[in-house]
Amino acid sequence: MIELQAPSTSAHAETLADWIEVCSIVDTDRRCSREDLISALRIAGGIDAFEQFGPQGDVGSEMIQGLAESAMDIIENRAEILSGGRYPFIVSSGGIATSTVISEAGEIYQLLVLSSYFSGNIGGSNAEYTRLFEDIAAVAARDYLGGSTTNAKIYQMGSPRRSGQPSKFTDAVTDMCAKMHDGGLAKDQQQAVRMKDAKLDVVAWIPTPDRRQGKLIGFGQCATGKNWRDKISELQPDSWCASWMTDRFAVLPVRMFFIPHTIPSNDWLLVSYDAGMLFDRVRIVAHSKEVPSSIGVRVRRWLSAALGVEV
Repeated sequence: MIELQAPSTSAHAETLADWIEVCSIVDTDRRCSREDLISALRIAGGIDAFEQFGPQGDVGSEMIQGLAESAMDIIENRAEILSGGRYPFIVSSGGIATSTVISEAGEIYQLLVLSSYFSGNIGGSNAEYTRLFEDIAAVAARDYLGGSTTNAKIYQMGSPRRSGQPSKFTDAVTDMCAKMHDGGLAKDQQQAVRMKDAKLDVVAWIPTPDRRQGKLIGFGQCATGKNWRDKISELQPDSWCASWMTDRFAVLPVRMFFIPHTIPSNDWLLVSYDAGMLFDRVRIVAHSKEVPSSIGVRVRRWLSAALGVEV
């Protein structure tokens, strides 16, 4: 069973909101209140940390109350965005409770908040988690482009590649281009021998019935670790295509960046300038509308292993 430590009073409100959600998942009564967070902050030394601002129980207590209120505001915003059963918690004025019936999108949310909060995989090997996250990101990318309504397609370039896909990088590039009817072939150059995926994990596009060049394409990179900010500029679609494809796409792919974490609103735009189109935890779940049953099974297996209970 997961042991949840008291959060730091220096933690961002987004992290404190995550703490409340994780607490509701792992607690025996499947609930967590604003007062639970306040108590945890006091245990972590919250009042002592604010002694410089005033006597115990005065200004320090008010500041902790403010942190808890900010965390609940964020939770209420997440619940509003993920309406229709995609948010796995029931929100009240005093806190949250884990829903008794959770959709596949809601289970994905649980996986992402747990893996984000605990800095990586806790339900299996790191390779298994990374692969599962890339598969979830691919679903979100496809569904963002319309899913079955637009016949959107995906190609998972991330290494190791999926069953039925070429393992060799240049063969995979040629295979991807053939399926897209765009981009020609892979360039035959010495550097390609060492390449695994060249930072490209997920490709999504909307096909056209004439099969001619020129279509909406997304190039996505996934980053699961806390060091995700170090990766936001790594994938550049223009240089990727120029480096590894014989023909450039008629329309430059849109950059997509997928993380299991959340980003504060005041940081979102600055990160987007470097990362392209951001898919944080909330946006991933918001666009996970057509989740294949095979992914749902793997998500539940991961949650069961992480929580030590059958999900």
